[in-house]
Amino acid sequence: MDTFSYTEAGNVCPLCKRPAICTLYDGGNHKYVRCENCNEFLITCVAEQILSPQPATFLAQYSALSKKSNDEQLLLIKSPSADSKELVHVKWKSRS
Repeated sequence: MDTFSYTEAGNVCPLCKRPAICTLYDGGNHKYVRCENCNEFLITCVAEQILSPQPATFLAQYSALSKKSNDEQLLLIKSPSADSKELVHVKWKSRS
């Protein structure tokens, strides 16, 4: 797995815009985010770009979902399929 981490100043959670620790993997296509407010979640870089201009009230629904991540599963936020009417697609991903 092509993984690298960055923790320098300026990294923010894509959901709540607070400081976060982020790790890019899969050639930089996915990001693992650890945020004190939103907990832990995975997001594709495309989904992050889609969500970036959305208002905080809209992003709060994804933050609330992410807070439900636990020892067995993480929230994965990704771009939807071409025929979907969703802005982004969410699903639970097993940690194993």
